[in-house]
Amino acid sequence: MKKIIFILFLSINISCTPVLREKLINKKVAVVLYGQSPKIKKFEKTAQARIESIFVDNEIKVLDNEKSKEIKNVWNQLEDPDYFVTDEDFSNQVSNYEVEFLLRVYIKADCSRGIANYYSANAQIDIRLVDKEANTISEISLPMGVPGNPPSDGLTETSAYVNAVQRACDSVLERMGLDLLSPINPYFVDITLKGPEKITEKISFPKIKIDKTLAEYSKFKKSGRWEGEKLSVTTISPDGNYAAIGGYLYKTFTGMQRHHGSNIHLIDLKKKKEVNIFNCEEMGIGRGGTRKVLALSFSDNWRFLAAITGRNLYLWDTQRGRLLDKIQIKKCSNVIFKKINNIPYLILDQKKRILAYKIEKK
Repeated sequence: MKKIIFILFLSINISCTPVLREKLINKKVAVVLYGQSPKIKKFEKTAQARIESIFVDNEIKVLDNEKSKEIKNVWNQLEDPDYFVTDEDFSNQVSNYEVEFLLRVYIKADCSRGIANYYSANAQIDIRLVDKEANTISEISLPMGVPGNPPSDGLTETSAYVNAVQRACDSVLERMGLDLLSPINPYFVDITLKGPEKITEKISFPKIKIDKTLAEYSKFKKSGRWEGEKLSVTTISPDGNYAAIGGYLYKTFTGMQRHHGSNIHLIDLKKKKEVNIFNCEEMGIGRGGTRKVLALSFSDNWRFLAAITGRNLYLWDTQRGRLLDKIQIKKCSNVIFKKINNIPYLILDQKKRILAYKIEKK
């Protein structure tokens, strides 16, 4: 029982202390990697190289790759992440290699087409560090494809996968207390809007919705006599996990001069809290309603968010928190993402006509 309590305590605290690094300095570690699908197995070398590089930077010795493969080929049970290594197993299988630790690495990843003819990959790495007494420390990398930790983009599927796997290695080892001297940053492909194009295809736009309960989860400013924020539109992502809400800000100055502006609040519906805020229109004097958010729309995978005010069309990458494009518009009342002939567009309702802006790589 004491051993179990010790393992759990170390696992909980390892992310915020240098215990692991101190434990491993000048020790030799055998690293065995397992891609959790046939497609991911070809990226085991990518993970191996990245882990070895981080270990070297932290003064940790790594068993020769060929010898690690020997362990992997003989000790077949290690392929199962749930397999429990005993001290007897450790002695029987790796004692001849003169290593003090065994690092089991399990790689999961997926890749999909981006919105504008590129690739986006997410990866997650689950590791177990086992010592001679079978004490085990486990950790998992932070999830990708969420606000603040976007997927890895690439012009090819391979480049997206490689970057995602390298980032997952960084994440999991940093959480275990190792230093990252040269962290891997996410690759991204910038996109832009081109147009407008006039289209004759009949387009159905959704009704503008206002769900006041969503504002309770955000940092929406309270409305007062002289200053505040009013809600004008809300939308929910196709997967139901995120919401975006917008409206207009107002502030009254001396002489009863009123300034307006607008923000968009991104809400995680599972956690019921705001995770980002996007500034639309700066505070200023203007014709009534021109700075108000009129419509919002998520892309199919919710990563991209479009908005229109009385003056501009906006396109954001919600996971990177980045404004991708901003275009001046007039008298538009709604916006949606739509593919026409397999080409992605932002479609705007201008009442008397429909405008289409093509979404493409920069």
